Amino acid sequence: LTYRINNHLHIKFTSFYSTYRRTGSDPLSAKENGIDPYAAEPWVQSLFSGLSLHTELFRKKVKTITGIKEFIFNASQTMAQGQSGKIKAAGNYTGFWQVIQYQIKPSLMANFSYEYTYRLPDPNELFGDVVITSPNTALKPENSHNANIGLQLRKEKNRMEYFFAVNGFNRNIKDIIFLGFPVHGAHYNNIFNSRSYGVEADGSMIY
Repeated sequence: LTYRINNHLHIKFTSFYSTYRRTGSDPLSAKENGIDPYAAEPWVQSLFSGLSLHTELFRKKVKTITGIKEFIFNASQTMAQGQSGKIKAAGNYTGFWQVIQYQIKPSLMANFSYEYTYRLPDPNELFGDVVITSPNTALKPENSHNANIGLQLRKEKNRMEYFFAVNGFNRNIKDIIFLGFPVHGAHYNNIFNSRSYGVEADGSMIY
């Protein structure tokens, strides 16, 4: 959904809802052990919503995007047949981002972006797959700081089109969800943090 305020300013709204439910049965296990693990029904609902402000300034030489996004999830699972109770998990998390582009010359553009975001646990990470992994509803979502800065050069000369881009990046991720040892009864945990940074370059020449 987009609403244009004027020729230099508009607002965008995005929303995405998803739901997941797993059903099944294992009559043999229920007969031998008195518990049917597949009778447990995990149910996960998630909602992502984002609102962003887009601007064009100084004769469109400077473009910016400022945004905020909301992550909401609600999960529950009834216990397997032969057991009682219910396990639940829920959360509400806010991220944001900023993008700035500056057209230095018609052929040269600089850009900068920063984002603070989340990755919600997926249903298998929360509730396991019944066969190998078991539930862990204490999981926290991964969160990350991501920054990029770069230059792009695009030029045409003598029927040739030249393109070159260089970009520096920095990624800092916390509470990474990881399955350490895939053995029976294992479950996913928030194990460690990671940081990566570097420089990327890309170029092309088209005749």
